[in-house]
Amino acid sequence: MPSPLLVAVTLIAFVVLGRELAIRRWHDRAGPLELWSAAFCLGAAMWIASVWLLALLQVLNRPAVLIRTLLVVVVAVGYTVARLRSTQPSNPATQQPSNPIPLIASIPLLAWIATIAWRTMLLPPLSHDALAYHLPRAVLWIRNCGYRFIDLPIDARVRLLPADYELLLADVMLLGKGDALTEWISVFFYIAFVVACGALAERWWGGRVAPFATMLLSASVPVLLLHTGADKNDVMVAFFMVCALIWAGRWFSAREVGAAVVCVIALAAAIGTKPQGVMLAVCLAPLFLWRTPLRTIAKLAAISIVAIALLGGPFYLSRITNHIEGGFVAYDDWKNLVQAPWVVLTAPMSPWHDQLFVPWSAETWFWRRDELYFSHLGIAFAVCALLLPWTLIRFRQDVPERRTERFAIALAALATLLVMLPVRDIPMPHGIYVAALARYILFIVPVVFALSAAPVICALAETDRRHAGVVLLLLAAWFVWQSLQAYRIDRFVPPRFVAFAKEHPGTRVIPFDDYRAASVVNRLAKEDDVVAMDAGYGAWIHPAFGASLRRPVKFLASPADVPGNARYVVVDRGWHMIWQQKEFRDLSQWRRYLGRGRALEEDTRVMRALVRDPRWELVYFRRTDLQAVFRRR
Repeated sequence: MPSPLLVAVTLIAFVVLGRELAIRRWHDRAGPLELWSAAFCLGAAMWIASVWLLALLQVLNRPAVLIRTLLVVVVAVGYTVARLRSTQPSNPATQQPSNPIPLIASIPLLAWIATIAWRTMLLPPLSHDALAYHLPRAVLWIRNCGYRFIDLPIDARVRLLPADYELLLADVMLLGKGDALTEWISVFFYIAFVVACGALAERWWGGRVAPFATMLLSASVPVLLLHTGADKNDVMVAFFMVCALIWAGRWFSAREVGAAVVCVIALAAAIGTKPQGVMLAVCLAPLFLWRTPLRTIAKLAAISIVAIALLGGPFYLSRITNHIEGGFVAYDDWKNLVQAPWVVLTAPMSPWHDQLFVPWSAETWFWRRDELYFSHLGIAFAVCALLLPWTLIRFRQDVPERRTERFAIALAALATLLVMLPVRDIPMPHGIYVAALARYILFIVPVVFALSAAPVICALAETDRRHAGVVLLLLAAWFVWQSLQAYRIDRFVPPRFVAFAKEHPGTRVIPFDDYRAASVVNRLAKEDDVVAMDAGYGAWIHPAFGASLRRPVKFLASPADVPGNARYVVVDRGWHMIWQQKEFRDLSQWRRYLGRGRALEEDTRVMRALVRDPRWELVYFRRTDLQAVFRRR
């Protein structure tokens, strides 16, 4: 079976199995989008749990994941066939005529998904974090045939951040025989996120038009579009957080233990993906404790322990047992409480693509409209956020049975957002976290659209369905415009590089910086050459593994650690020179300090030792960010 088909079958099988479980529980008691949100949530959670089990059993290899996929396919097909046999065929005379407008309006969204899925098959991994720690983590676990705590002298994020996403990367690498399809994880969670956005609006307002409008608006958020085909986990954690909001709302309104279980699963998966899942869990906890019998609380606590154990808890346990302390974030930047709303709401209107006006500084802030790390939530989001006071008052009496739920879930989401704001990146200048905030708070996007745009469109549909149809078509046109802009300006995947990759299958060129040391050594070294690497924070490691991901790579804590069989030594120590100068304290100083720092003593110790060693020859050196490659003479 071709690798793309095998990966697709695996993803579909897990979602189908999740849908069958959801149908058996709720069937006619939940809307179609709500059921699909449960299908994606349960399916994704089972996928994560299956990889964790293989990793903990130290059988993370291709035969094991193939057997796992086969078992899931068999179970999913079995459940589906059994349900269809027991379901009575519906009477066509009782079915309502379908509205073709949502189908027409969905064509651009489906075309975007298909385009990105096709594009990712042509390209190598193309983001800083993917090359620095996401993909290297996955490769190291594949080589180990299972999970182990990575305590190597490389990027600290491999020791500090949760591991669910990287285990999924390992799974896709094993299924796809390489890293060509790893971006499909983001495509999968983009689809799941958009469905969950519609499900939230469906719960609050019902109908079909308002949920679909919420889906189109959420899908067109610029930073989300840039993440669709990237090796990043921001969309993944946003999906689980939105699912947690949906099913927490159902628990709050109906007190269904099943809804609470889905919420707990979503929170556990979010916590196992990124730390902000913990913040949402804390803010949702009062909803589960308020007027809940102790027996139910005990049952949910036991389920939570099991969910965390299967969905990322082993990483936190290994971090504790390995006595890893500290980190690269602090919680004391209270200025963000004022500055973050300004940046989030005004960034879409910035006249520059690489800087932002901020009223508290005479100088602009560094920012990149065309990068997935920064970008923005879009003009539509900013307008809807500003209209929230009016829509909350105007439509507060609509769908009264969901009024209290809307208020409780919106309050929990707002509390989570506020709790996230005072975070400070310790080694970075003030402002960098706020400038990059959009990708961290994607979970708030459907909340804003569902509270502002959705009730307006719902009211239009009640007065004249034709008006609502026109609005859906306009939103589809808006999505087309936003997606074309994202495709055109993407700094990491420019259209000209897609054309180049199409003409050069299997290329490992990194279009925005093809002369990082690991990329250079990949062009010089043979597949079986041993490469030693002095890797600092943010160092690109993944290209050194080669296209086959089989090249031996050793990591150096000191010059004395260079192995005797090493053919090349790579040095990537530029992070301090770019971002971490002591004088670079505020993002408004970027013109003066960005990329103009000095290397620390520890950054140059390996390079200085090899320059003096007659056994080694310096074959590549870039002074601006301390990139070097040495070859044994």
